[in-house]
Formats: sequence, structure tokens, C-alpha cells
Amino acid sequence: MIDLTGCVALPFLAKQTYYGSYKGMRFALSKVTVEDEAKIQATIWPEPYGEAATPDDKKTQETFPFDKDGLLQSVSWMNEQHPKFVAEE
Repeated sequence: MIDLTGCVALPFLAKQTYYGSYKGMRFALSKVTVEDEAKIQATIWPEPYGEAATPDDKKTQETFPFDKDGLLQSVSWMNEQHPKFVAEE
């Protein structure tokens, strides 16, 4: 299970993307602007390659509010997606 407690915080995401991986799934969390509102964008894709080397059709994305609850929701979403994502390989 992905647990980012103490690893990433909103001030970090405000400035740069956080990358990680978990048992066959890679992920990125970043700040994006949607309709003039800050959001957290979570992107997941299968290993072994990094985000830039992975075709877009292999990636799945979801956006969440740019706040503490949104960060928790993004981690929860990634954990929910993990079994399906690994099964596709």
C-alpha cells in the first residue's frame, strides 16, 4: 500500500512533481491549474519506464483538490487503482 505520510507535502507539490513507484506501478503527483483553480494531478502507469518514456495511452490520470484532503484522496485513489493496473500487465 502506498503511504506518503511524511514524504510529500503541499509546499513541495506547489513547486515540483513528486515521483514514486509501488510494486509494478509508477506514479507522479503534481500541481496543475484547471479553470483557474489549483489541483493535484495524480498520474499512474506500469513499470519499468519513466513517465516521459511511457506512451500516454498507458497512463491514467485523475485530479483532486489542492489541499490536505486532496492529497489523501489522491493516495487513496492510487491504492484503489493499483490492483487493476498491475493485472493489466
